[in-house]
Amino acid sequence: MPPRFSLLTAAAAVSLTLALPAIAQRDTDDDFPLRIDRVEIVGLDAALGTILSARVGPDGQVYVTDHQSAQIVAFDPDGRLLWRSGRKGRGPGEFEMPYRVAVSADRGVLVLDRATSEVSALGPDGRFRQRYTLPVLFGQVDHMVATPAGELLISGVTVARSDPRSARYGIHRFSLRGQEMKWLGSFGPLPPVQDRQVLEHWGAGTLTPASGGDVLFSVRFPYAIHRFDASGRAKSVIRPSRPLQGKPEDAIIIEKVGASTIFSTGTREVLRPGPAWELPGGWTLATRLSDRRLLWDLVSPAGTVSTRSLPENWKTVVGYDAARSLLWVTATENDEPVLLKVSVTLAGAK
Repeated sequence: MPPRFSLLTAAAAVSLTLALPAIAQRDTDDDFPLRIDRVEIVGLDAALGTILSARVGPDGQVYVTDHQSAQIVAFDPDGRLLWRSGRKGRGPGEFEMPYRVAVSADRGVLVLDRATSEVSALGPDGRFRQRYTLPVLFGQVDHMVATPAGELLISGVTVARSDPRSARYGIHRFSLRGQEMKWLGSFGPLPPVQDRQVLEHWGAGTLTPASGGDVLFSVRFPYAIHRFDASGRAKSVIRPSRPLQGKPEDAIIIEKVGASTIFSTGTREVLRPGPAWELPGGWTLATRLSDRRLLWDLVSPAGTVSTRSLPENWKTVVGYDAARSLLWVTATENDEPVLLKVSVTLAGAK
């Protein structure tokens, strides 16, 4: 039987005990070492419209990009609403499509507006500071990480015709000094595809912060987690021994009709690598996900892998709070977008 856990709402201290659905047992190892102790629903009272991304800061605060309200929404580590920032528009502190978010070293927030190709810097209280224009044109932006040195790393696919220097790589490095954003170079692999246009819809891979100022880059195909320092020096690679389902070309279909190019979504389920998170004691939580399911692959320091399937309404892990042993996960509850605060215990972690 899958383990049971307590499900709580942050707004109402009502505890419900639920079992993971039986269908999940096919993908789950009996000896999965990461135990889920409790799950709290966060954000029901915040009336979140559409969560496009979320990040957990080093102090445990959580920042969400809400596309529908064109706002950034901040929660404290206990799940209480701290502030909202932004509205629809193109003025200072306004957004057309807040798409990706990163937390800077001073606990400020960096927000990428997908519609305008601009990055807005907000203070720890959500107040607008300044705005930068991306010097490189992106076809797809996957994730962002702000480095301790004040730089910004963006994983994604640049448009080759606009900047061939960066087109062969999946991670792009920028400085944010003064009033200007400058491209400093690119590194990291891209998924191998026959038609590069697929990548402008599929993406490059997910980028998450790790200890020592490093980052983990989970390339979108094949299943490999690369560790780089902030300057782009390769340090290690984890290749979890778990299968993927389908390829990028199965998810993104390109058709040429006369002089036009038509993109559509494939009908086959494609299981792609999701974000990877560094856990205590040299463990790594890797993920595989599709529109239909989420799998956690826990990689031990020795390289062995255990797998667990999550409920269908769980979407993706957006952060790990080591001080509180919490994983934050996006999900839906009664078709409403929410965050889940997941208390976990790692067997054997020190």
